[in-house]
Parts: sequence; structure tokens; C-alpha cells
Amino acid sequence: MRLTAENKEKIRKGILQGAADLFRKHGVDDVNLDQVMAAASLTRGAFYAHFKSKNALFAAVVEDQHPLLRMLIARKGQTADELWADMLTIFGGYMSPQYHEQIFASCTLAALQGDVTRAKPEIKQAYEGVWKQVMSEMVRGQEPHSDHEHAEHAHGFDCDCHLEGQSFYMISAPIIEAALVMAVGAVSAAEALSSDEDRARILTSAKLGFDQLIGSARKPLNLEEKQS
Repeated sequence: MRLTAENKEKIRKGILQGAADLFRKHGVDDVNLDQVMAAASLTRGAFYAHFKSKNALFAAVVEDQHPLLRMLIARKGQTADELWADMLTIFGGYMSPQYHEQIFASCTLAALQGDVTRAKPEIKQAYEGVWKQVMSEMVRGQEPHSDHEHAEHAHGFDCDCHLEGQSFYMISAPIIEAALVMAVGAVSAAEALSSDEDRARILTSAKLGFDQLIGSARKPLNLEEKQS
């Protein structure tokens, strides 16, 4: 029986999810294709109908498997302030010691960071693309300029508005990126520690630093200054 496009996509997503779980748990090099396909309840022979190689699968996992990004995209806030508050709540949970085990197990940015550093350029490019998407989502509704060339902005602030009649803000792209580095790095570093107490200390310290950075990343701009 021939598979429909819908069924093919469902199978592909199953392979991706199974591979992502295995890669994050064991590392890419310690997982073989037989294990990947068994996790999807399929035989190895079906693999090449969906991916050209294990490296192509790795790239797809890096591009696709990001609960943090999905949560940021799913925010329902209607104003800059609502979206900002929702973003802070998401990152509060992301760095919570209480949820660390499940966060690390599901976060490709943190769990596969080391694997990506040793990967081919196309894998690194996929990681970089997702990193930029997360940054863009963090500031959605605030509307900073899309470029992140720090040298072009003496103080690191991009000035723009998000909706007519709403609040105006200046957003620092470098500080937003520093906060993201701190959050992802903390989740990754915490997993390398052996005790729950040490993990909690790292994550709590990182959350404090994240809050301080984020608090300085957005500054209100009054209309008179915007129009001058």
C-alpha cells in the first residue's frame, strides 16, 4: 500500500522525535540508525525513504526539535508588555531546578551543544538559524531591527515601536543574546554536575544573572523622543 504524503510526514516526525530523544540522552556518536528506527517502531530499511544519511537526520533534529522555541512562538500576548512577561515566565521555567531533568532531556540547544561543536558546517548553520529564531521570538512585539551587528550601535540599542498607540521601547540585541547564552549555558552546565544541590545552585545563579541582564535589555521610549 502506498503511503500518503500525510502518512510520510507523520513517519518522518516520528523518526525525528525518536532520534532527538536518543541524541540528547546518549550523544549523536553513540546512537546508530538501528536504534533510531527501533525508537520509531520501524526497520532500518525505511530510514532512507526519509533521510539521506545520519548527518542529514542530525541536521533535521537541530532544525526542528526545540520546545523552547515552540513555547515562545505559542505566546498569546497582544501587547509588548504581555509578550515580554510571557517570555520571562518561559525562561523562569526553563532554568527552574525543579524541571531541569525534563528541560535538558527536551532541549536540543543545551543537550546537543557539544555535539554541534564537532559537527559539519551545515549542522552548525542549522543550530545558528534556530539560535537566531529564539532571539527573534524573545523580542517579538518589541520590534528591534533585524540585524545584530553590535558595532553599528554604539550603545547596543535598536530603537523602534511595535504597534501604533502602544508603548515604545529600545531593545539591546547584544544583551538579549547574552541572556540567552546564560540560560542555555546554565542548563547545559547543570547537567554536567553530579548533585541536585550543585545543579540547583548553578541554575538559580544563572536565573539571577538572566533577570539582571533582561532587566537592562529593554528601555521605554516616550513619543516625543521617538518623533524627534
